[in-house]
Amino acid sequence: IVIPTDEDLEPARIGIDAARDGPDMGTIYCYWACKVWRHAKISGQDTNQYAGAVQELVEKLKTQGVKKIRIRIDNGGGYGGGVRDRLVEDLKDIVEDVEIALVQFVWKAYDEHHFGDRITELYADAAETLKGIRVEDPPVELETDLCDREYRWINRAGKELKILEPKDAFRLRNKRSSDDGDGFVLAVAPDRMV
Repeated sequence: IVIPTDEDLEPARIGIDAARDGPDMGTIYCYWACKVWRHAKISGQDTNQYAGAVQELVEKLKTQGVKKIRIRIDNGGGYGGGVRDRLVEDLKDIVEDVEIALVQFVWKAYDEHHFGDRITELYADAAETLKGIRVEDPPVELETDLCDREYRWINRAGKELKILEPKDAFRLRNKRSSDDGDGFVLAVAPDRMV
């Protein structure tokens, strides 16, 4: 059992893997008080569905005493900007301390000596975070997304760097996208990485 300390209670972090069209599913994960859970899974909906689900989550967190919210949105498909715009408007009267970041998984890693891109670094960091938190009611897909996403090595300027396989390769093997894993790693990522 993981018992949160006072420093584990602020801020609450929300990760959104936004999907709009096609077979991908959108996911919303929350990390607060040393536990993480999937709040919503959204299929083929517009930005209003994401914003509504996040607003509901933020209102619930506020009733539990949360005063700081950090939201991270995958913007790789270009849908995150619309979700962000709605949340800026919808959350301003609910909680005062909200930060919303758009994240591109293809951005360079902070630790460029070991990782080839940001998503690889986020997954590696999440593996360490899992050692000290509790996952509540984990969906079956989450384990596959976190454990079965393969990596390869690339040579960048003479350095061997680890990089996760492209989402298309994961999708081909698993017949779906890594939506749960992506939402999860956005939720548990430290602020410095987003």
